[in-house]
Amino acid sequence: MSVPDFPTSVDLRGSLPPIQLVAGDDRPDIFVKLFDANSVDPINLADPTISVFMKFREKGNDLTLQDIAGAKLDGGFKGEIKFEWPPLALDVTAGRYEGEVYVNFAGEIQTCPTLLKFKVREDFADVV
Repeated sequence: MSVPDFPTSVDLRGSLPPIQLVAGDDRPDIFVKLFDANSVDPINLADPTISVFMKFREKGNDLTLQDIAGAKLDGGFKGEIKFEWPPLALDVTAGRYEGEVYVNFAGEIQTCPTLLKFKVREDFADVV
């Protein structure tokens, strides 16, 4: 059986509403698009030495729970990245969480100033 993909797309320019998640799930995948702040053009991430990551943490806590590698879409030419949650990454308590996207340009790190916001709710209990 094929599982449908219900992507969450995020444009990292400006303030963002929280992305709704459910504790214990493995989806939705998170899609982001990175733009040059000066030209407003998408950042070309096609160079194989460039990699993109997202740190995931509980809001108000300094401890990073996950550091998730992003996959470049369409070769990275349009600045589009997909983050897939690793197994058990969302096995967290309900609450507010944050994601910090950063780019490694062949050893030079640049962090996006806009944080992703997540709101995680508890899953329904299983039927007994």
